Amino acid sequence: MSNRRKKSTVVIPEANSTQSSQARGLRVSEAAAYIGGTVCFIRSLVKDGEIPALLLGKRHIVLREDLDEYLDAQRRR
Repeated sequence: MSNRRKKSTVVIPEANSTQSSQARGLRVSEAAAYIGGTVCFIRSLVKDGEIPALLLGKRHIVLREDLDEYLDAQRRR
């Protein structure tokens, strides 16, 4: 018989994927994916004041509704 112990597996429930996709605030990379753009493009929109962003710690957070408003305004042009 072996004295090896079986590694116990701890299952940590992951966040519901639908819940994370419905987050109100998005990181820059998530905002880029949301609109089908690049991180650089989102950063330039924030820098130029075209969309507002919150600074939470070291991260910029862009609200989903601000991205929707920006996209709607672009469609109307």
